[in-house]
Amino acid sequence: MKAKKLKKTGACIEAIEYVQSCRNYRPVWNKCERGDWMLWIAKKIGIDNKILTHAKYLCANQVRHLMKDKRSIAALDACKDYVEGKITRKQLDADAAAAYAAAAAAAAAAYAAVDVAVDDDDAAAVQKESLEKSVDICREILTEAVFEIWDKRK
Repeated sequence: MKAKKLKKTGACIEAIEYVQSCRNYRPVWNKCERGDWMLWIAKKIGIDNKILTHAKYLCANQVRHLMKDKRSIAALDACKDYVEGKITRKQLDADAAAAYAAAAAAAAAAYAAVDVAVDDDDAAAVQKESLEKSVDICREILTEAVFEIWDKRK
């Protein structure tokens, strides 16, 4: 599959090489093992913001127990409230802006979470499980909307 458009959007080399190894977009999506790539491409192709926020919320909520900063937890709760229609996008953006530094740290914590494991083998297993759950979440929440957009572009 050609990756010219992907290159123009600023995708990393690893993602471009992965896309070029597939024949069309469906196998790219269905075989992808990176939830972060799936979220990124969904954002780039213009997926509905509430759908995208729902997937991001579910992925981030996996590490809620690791969040120490109340701003991170508040931002996560705001995502859920936005998806459920309890707050506006403007309110979500305000919460996100207030928690930006904490959210960045929380995202890093998702990968650092493996430090709570007893040894390197356990750490790798914990990280792998979290990444697999994120991929499953992205497939469940985003696939239909992503394919709908891609099908219209053909």
